[in-house]
Amino acid sequence: IMRIFSHSKKFIGFDIEAPLKEKAEKYFIDAKWMGKKGFGLDFVFKNSTGDIFCGNELGDAWVSWYEEVGDSLKSKKVVILGAGPSGYTIASSLLNKSLDSLHITDINESRVSAAAETLTSLSSDKNVFSVQHESTVMKDAIRRADIIINATGIGKKYPEKSPLSDEMHSVIKPGAQAIDLNYRPKPINPFLEKAHKNGAVIFNGVGLLIEINAISAARVIFNNPLTQHADFETAAKNAATAITTYLEEEGLETNLNKLLGPLATEKQPELDAIIALVQQSI
Repeated sequence: IMRIFSHSKKFIGFDIEAPLKEKAEKYFIDAKWMGKKGFGLDFVFKNSTGDIFCGNELGDAWVSWYEEVGDSLKSKKVVILGAGPSGYTIASSLLNKSLDSLHITDINESRVSAAAETLTSLSSDKNVFSVQHESTVMKDAIRRADIIINATGIGKKYPEKSPLSDEMHSVIKPGAQAIDLNYRPKPINPFLEKAHKNGAVIFNGVGLLIEINAISAARVIFNNPLTQHADFETAAKNAATAITTYLEEEGLETNLNKLLGPLATEKQPELDAIIALVQQSI
C-alpha cells in the first residue's frame, strides 16, 4: 500500500482502522503531523506537491458531530468506556471543552491508568480520572454522567453483549446520552437498547461516520488537511449536510429512536444501505 501511495498521483490518502492505529505511527515519523502524537493514527493524506500529512481526526470529528446534533459540552460529566485508540482520541479532543469531569475506564487497568496520566498532563482543567471497570467509583460516575460513550469493540465483535453490566445500566439517569461508536452489525446493540430502556437518549456511530466522510471530502476539495481553517470547517459542515440530505432523499431512517421496537432487527438491511450510500456519496 505504501509503495503504491508514494508513487501514484491518483492515490491521495487512506484511513487506518483499529487495531493498526497505534502500530502505524512508527511508519510516518517524517510525515507532517496534524494534532498530537501518541493517540494513534487514522488518516494519511498527500497533497498535490507530494507532502504527506497524517494524524487522528476521530476525536475532533466526534466533537464536531456532537456539537451539531447534541448540545454544548460545557459543564458536562462524561464517561468513556474503553481507553484504546478511539476512546483515547475522543478524550484528548474533550480536554479543553470545559467539562465538569471526564472519567475513562477499561478492563485493562494499566492501559487506562497510562491514558489518564497522559490526558491529565495535557489538561488545563485537571478533571480527568481513571476508574476501575465495574467498580463502585465507576458506578457513581455512570450515575452522574450526562454522556456515556462506548468506545470499546463490544457491540461490533460481540453484538449480543454490552460493555456494562446490568447493575451499571440500572443507574444511568433518564435524559443522559448514551453514544456508541459502533454501527455494525446491529444499529441498536445491547448497550444502546438497555440505556434507552432506562430513559437515555441514544446515538450510534452513523452520525460520526458521516462526519468523518465529510472531513475527508473537504480535505480532497481543498487539497489540504488543515481542518482548523474556517473555510475548511464550513466545507466539512456543508458536506455533512449534503450527505445527510442525500440519505434522507433515499428514504433511509437515521433517527435511532424510530428504529426502536419489535422491528429493530429488521432494519439491518437499511443500515447497510446507509453505510454504502455514505461511502458512495463522496
